[in-house]
Amino acid sequence: MRIDDLQEVGAREELRKILSKEPQELTDYESKFLRARRSYLSNEQKFKYSGVLYFSRPALYHELKTTFRFLSKFSKAIIIGTIVTLIAAWIIKFSGW
Repeated sequence: MRIDDLQEVGAREELRKILSKEPQELTDYESKFLRARRSYLSNEQKFKYSGVLYFSRPALYHELKTTFRFLSKFSKAIIIGTIVTLIAAWIIKFSGW
């Protein structure tokens, strides 16, 4: 897609006006406007405005993602181990050991 493919004339002009600015000079509204229409940008424009177009994720996000990945990998083993332990404890209790 290209800027000229935009159906709204006002949006087309607004996008051209935003692209004439440096990425550091954009307001919050202009950044959101640019993010919403990033499919109309060329690869060079996406590269130039990459700091504005894509959200940086906080460090906590990566820690949580790693933790959840670990838990999802071993959750089945943990559940089965817990069930086996409970059954073994129940058998020992009722068998009189």
